[in-house]
Amino acid sequence: MLRIARLIVAAAILLIVTPPAKSQLPFYTDDEALAVVFYVEAPTGYTEKQLGSGLTDYWIYGVIQKSFTKKTVGRLNGGILFAGDGSTGLIGLHSTRGQIFTGGGSLTKDITPKLRLGAEVFGAVTNKFKLSKGQLEAQVGGNYQLNERLSLAFGVLGGRFAASPRAGVLIGFAYDFK
Repeated sequence: MLRIARLIVAAAILLIVTPPAKSQLPFYTDDEALAVVFYVEAPTGYTEKQLGSGLTDYWIYGVIQKSFTKKTVGRLNGGILFAGDGSTGLIGLHSTRGQIFTGGGSLTKDITPKLRLGAEVFGAVTNKFKLSKGQLEAQVGGNYQLNERLSLAFGVLGGRFAASPRAGVLIGFAYDFK
């Protein structure tokens, strides 16, 4: 139930801004979007039995999206975990209490109407900037649309530093409940 509450809190605070094409800011067009989220994750688990941390996480992050062509989209994101437990956050970076800085970028391209391929780089570091406790990952993959609502997702990934997987393969399905 708390997971649903966290999702509702995050969704309620989500601010998506797409300025009009005639905006005074020259770098905004109809092909760009900006999202900013303040996220509060309530503590879960039962700390007496060492299930969960009992700490509340406070995150803020943003995403910028830009369409370079009708088939190519780039995204940049960054965030800060201000307080809470880094081992239960979005990335699982084990840290002492304090700030964790995250950032990433991706590029996707529609190869055919059914096939989209992409690449992504993501990283995280603690407020003490110890790379031995950091995370750096790269992933390439895509999805293939099987029908109007179901797609096959696939990818390979690799990482560096303590909190990253060295290598991995991803495969799964995505279903659109619209």
